[in-house]
Amino acid sequence: MKKLLLSFVGLMAFVALMAQPCTPDAGCMDVENPGEICPMAFDTGYVNVPYEQVITFIPPATYNYNGQNLTVQKIVINSVTGLPNEISWDTDADEFIPTNPITRYCGVMFGTPLTTGEYTFGFSATVYIQLSQFVVIPVPVTEEDLNYTPLLVIQAENMAPPVAEFSASATSVPGGEVINFTDESFNATTWQWTFEGANNPTSTDQNPSATWNTQGTYDVTLTVTNTNCTPPKTDTYVAEDYITITSTVFINPNFAKICSIYPNPSQGIVNIEGTEIQSVSVYNSLGQVVHEIQPNASRVTLDISHLQKGAYIVSVITEKGIARTGITLE
Repeated sequence: MKKLLLSFVGLMAFVALMAQPCTPDAGCMDVENPGEICPMAFDTGYVNVPYEQVITFIPPATYNYNGQNLTVQKIVINSVTGLPNEISWDTDADEFIPTNPITRYCGVMFGTPLTTGEYTFGFSATVYIQLSQFVVIPVPVTEEDLNYTPLLVIQAENMAPPVAEFSASATSVPGGEVINFTDESFNATTWQWTFEGANNPTSTDQNPSATWNTQGTYDVTLTVTNTNCTPPKTDTYVAEDYITITSTVFINPNFAKICSIYPNPSQGIVNIEGTEIQSVSVYNSLGQVVHEIQPNASRVTLDISHLQKGAYIVSVITEKGIARTGITLE
């Protein structure tokens, strides 16, 4: 399925022991000229949820030193401070070298925070500038020098955005067979299911069931909401062509006008009432007759407990006409 959250958490823990690659944001533009750092605000983190924040650097071609705009040879990030103990830092290059056209570099904060709080991001860097053709001097700079002091906010786990996920008891069944769905979402407090083409096309249950009567393939959509968030946050997962119905259940919509059948679903004993019932035939999903009687009575007790559990078609011929309906054996 789409999101294997627990596996992802394990993967993040493993990756945290290694160098963490990052990709600079191509949308980060050098609007201030010279140089740029993006973003100005960090994504919110959540306790026990893997976190990653990429910071993109566009190194300036010049740096104002003692009132002079001097050429920058390179910039080196020496250290990053203010992060939670569980959050690590890495960069995609040891040195950020100005180029024309620009080259974007990146750093990344990553890890799984364990406590809530607000953390002021800080860093120290060295700008190497050319005083002359043969003289390069290092100039220390901080986030305050560059006016870059975003805040990293870590909130409680139950405030994290939800992740929609589910599984089904079966994905390929004959028409009329019940399919049970199990919610496997993260941080969901409400559920909205849509079953394309099903007899019951929607549900707000956490773990609903659905049946289909018509052969074909169908989508299943789950939208979950975490109402702990302000405003509430949602996530939607569409499982395309997730359910395959291998046969069509032919149901006469006027069945109730001709006769009645109960209980349905059944454990194997079925009662049928109608006007002069001449014959009763039971068909399996392949269209084969698996049970048949000719009672010539107004009330019939049908014993089909010898059949396997599943969906069947019951065809009844009465004085008023022919009626068909589906029945499920449990």
